[in-house]
Amino acid sequence: MTAPALVHYGTNGWRNIHDVETEDTLLGVHVAKLPTEGLNPGDTVEFTLYWPESGSWEGQNFQITVEGEAALVPA
Repeated sequence: MTAPALVHYGTNGWRNIHDVETEDTLLGVHVAKLPTEGLNPGDTVEFTLYWPESGSWEGQNFQITVEGEAALVPA
């Protein structure tokens, strides 16, 4: 994302709904960090975006399915 946004999200069928603002990376993109601890393979994260600069919603929902845990690589 190149502009600030609010990520409106829930899990497993829009349960536990929360909002998180994107953060400016100072590299020309904005990112959002969603707390995914406790999600299991097969769980879903549903989300949409609100663009505060224009006062508009994205107009569609997105869904991501958790497929596994990230592997930690020792330093």
